[in-house]
Amino acid sequence: MADNLHASRRFRPFVATMVMAWLNEDGKVIFETEAVPDDIGVPETFKKLNESLVKKTLDVMYVWAEEPLKEYLSTHEAPTRRVSPVFPLSMEDLDDRSHKAIVQTLTDYLVASFDAAFDSREIPWEDIATEPEHYYDVTRFEFNFPLAEVADLSRAQVYELAAVLAAGAGTGTSGFFHAPTPSSHAGSPTRPHSPPSDTPPPCTPRSPRPHTPTGPRTPRPEAYLEREAEAARLKREAEEVARLKREAEEAAHLKREVEEAARLKCEAEEAARLKREAEEAARLKREADEAACLKHEAEEAARLKREAEE
Repeated sequence: MADNLHASRRFRPFVATMVMAWLNEDGKVIFETEAVPDDIGVPETFKKLNESLVKKTLDVMYVWAEEPLKEYLSTHEAPTRRVSPVFPLSMEDLDDRSHKAIVQTLTDYLVASFDAAFDSREIPWEDIATEPEHYYDVTRFEFNFPLAEVADLSRAQVYELAAVLAAGAGTGTSGFFHAPTPSSHAGSPTRPHSPPSDTPPPCTPRSPRPHTPTGPRTPRPEAYLEREAEAARLKREAEEVARLKREAEEAAHLKREVEEAARLKCEAEEAARLKREAEEAARLKREADEAACLKHEAEEAARLKREAEE
């Protein structure tokens, strides 16, 4: 629990000593007295430095906790219990996994958790979306969307679901899905119970004190908000790149049109020049023809004059 709280980054770095009691499978009260986050080194445990104080506290707590725990478990736990699996990924693991891997892990975990709680691998997602308090503790798990099959969720919803489960259903917790208890029929959320185990208890307890909520409400994790901001930034950059690309293509198109217009202008000017030259050549030809005709007439007149003189 301390590791999960520390990894959630909802608090400043801390060390903690938690004295918790729960019943094992044989009905014996088991205590846990140390819960320092693993990544913060403490030279000596609080229990070792304060053995006398811890022993006195446990003696008092044994008397205080045994009867309420047994009474709670006798009225809230089913006759046959199955181990409720814990979510296998931490918040740090989510940053190292691909979207496809997270989807597969979520799918497998939700089926296993529901099977452990309800003895069925078919999950009634529509019922869960309308009455979530009959399937899991709504005070521990809060989502910004109706739960549905993982394959039907958006990429952001998949990450939010994984982040909430990592923070509230990981190691040291009682898992996610839980069968309804008598209190749920009266309108209150299902309270989780400690899963049975054939192995000694872990370093953190698997069930909280019965009269307190099982955990704080889980807000949208900071990592999820950072991913949303990063996705929005990348989207804006992609839109800007697309806009610049369109402008570049439009500029290239205009350039080609300008070049084509210049070419047509040059061709028109060349055609006009050739036309002028052709007209000038035709005028010169007419003048040459006229001069030749006048010359011929002059020569003919001279010949006739000579003949007349003779």
